[in-house]
Amino acid sequence: MKPEPGRCIVPHKSNKQPTREQWAEIERELCRPFGYVFLEIDGYDISLQVMRDGMKLVIGIYVEHLMRGAWIVDNCEERRKFLPERQRNRYTEKQRKLWAKLDGLTKRQLDKQKAEGTGLYEKTTFYCFHFNSFRAMKSKLVNNNECIEVVRIGHGS
Repeated sequence: MKPEPGRCIVPHKSNKQPTREQWAEIERELCRPFGYVFLEIDGYDISLQVMRDGMKLVIGIYVEHLMRGAWIVDNCEERRKFLPERQRNRYTEKQRKLWAKLDGLTKRQLDKQKAEGTGLYEKTTFYCFHFNSFRAMKSKLVNNNECIEVVRIGHGS
């Protein structure tokens, strides 16, 4: 019988976390190419897999063996619990300087706009399906979930 999502599957124990040794073993597995870890987190089956993103290795996260685009768009439980939040400047420094030049703004006026928080210095928040580091992944999972259990580390059974 599958537990309800969002409920800890370990009765009478709240805040169950892997041991220090288990975290070290998970980190070793996720530091090598194509490493794989299966976790049970608050009733969700979570798969962590090392994969390529361009020329770097990242840790991909699958919730119930899926990556749904709706989780990135909608504010849902899966996004809050498991997906990393990223922020970027809406405009590059080069674009800001071009706007300042077109508007005839001085450096002082541009700094004033930055202090006032105008649209030229807005940040955009987005979510994705991978973590750039083990530390970021562990922090997100520990801070946003109560019950984390290790099911399997590696591809073996």
